[in-house]
Amino acid sequence: KGVRDELGVSPDGKFTRYYAHTRYQSINLYSNYLFTLGDKHNFTVMAGYQEENNDYSYMKNSITGLYSTSNPNVGMGTGDKTVVDTRNGWATRGFFGRVNYDYDGRYLLELNGRYDGSSRFAKGNRWGFFPSASLGWNITREQFMMPIADVVSNLKLRASYSEVGNSIPNEVFNKGKADLATGAIASSTYGYFDNPIPETSKSFEAGFDVSFFDSSLNWDLTYYHTGLYNNYFLQATTGGKSKPVNTGLIRNQGIETTVSYSLGFAKDWMWRTSVNFSYNDNKIVKTFKDEQGKSSKLEQKIAGGNIVVRYDEGGSYGDMYALDFRRNDDGSIYLSSNGAPQLSNNSYVYLGNMNSKFQLGWGNTISWKD
Repeated sequence: KGVRDELGVSPDGKFTRYYAHTRYQSINLYSNYLFTLGDKHNFTVMAGYQEENNDYSYMKNSITGLYSTSNPNVGMGTGDKTVVDTRNGWATRGFFGRVNYDYDGRYLLELNGRYDGSSRFAKGNRWGFFPSASLGWNITREQFMMPIADVVSNLKLRASYSEVGNSIPNEVFNKGKADLATGAIASSTYGYFDNPIPETSKSFEAGFDVSFFDSSLNWDLTYYHTGLYNNYFLQATTGGKSKPVNTGLIRNQGIETTVSYSLGFAKDWMWRTSVNFSYNDNKIVKTFKDEQGKSSKLEQKIAGGNIVVRYDEGGSYGDMYALDFRRNDDGSIYLSSNGAPQLSNNSYVYLGNMNSKFQLGWGNTISWKD
């Protein structure tokens, strides 16, 4: 009798059948309405609905000792039978709306709101409301700017506030993971997530945009202050699993600015050069607290454990520590019998932060007949 290897029958008589199916559905509906009152009061109203559904199922059956290798069937064999059945899914829904208003193109207002829900959270934490608002003043449209319109072609002040929610990776909630090649089931590497809640980013920004000489020279400057609340992180446990936690508050604040200049040269050629600079100050204001109200140890080990990235309250995101040398009682470096220094087992020294506070960039673009 022949071996039907094209059907998945191995030479030793083992037969395996796989089935995997993913169903993803997305719905996006929205509508806009524009109207004007009294010639100068301009409105745009938008409302919408969004939905996502994702279902995954995987089935694997295998059997040995087939009655027939030329006409295999997972229900016809005398050997071991293995069945793997994996199912998971997630869904999101959201209702959103926006109102834009401007008075004669001078005073600008935008209001946004989202009411979003996710199946990745417990019933009491599945829904959240996330608002945002922005204000703008187009000073160029004011009468007192007309005498210098040839020099200042655009000047706008702006400010905004927003709240944005982030979900959590679906794999955190899986009880196990199947190897699609072998069918082996490995237990989840994640511990129990006690009270999963959405990460929420609350941001305030203020700045200006100004252009000179028919927008040949442009400058924009923005100050921002952002707080990331309930930051998702994995806490190492004594059982070897990573326990998902929400870690308090991480604050970022700083400035971003860009200066650009466009120059036309020759026929149909344009050169644009820009310089951008940014400064960011990061601080971990609050971190995860255990049931006793104590700050828990949150860190990631790299370089074989010789370097750790710690997330300590009062520190900064990305602080790195390295194993120190073993030291004598007087603080000098301990040397072995052959005169070589040795690393400590549990004493670390601060190296610095992996993230730069300052960034500087310079870009150039040359175009033809743009």
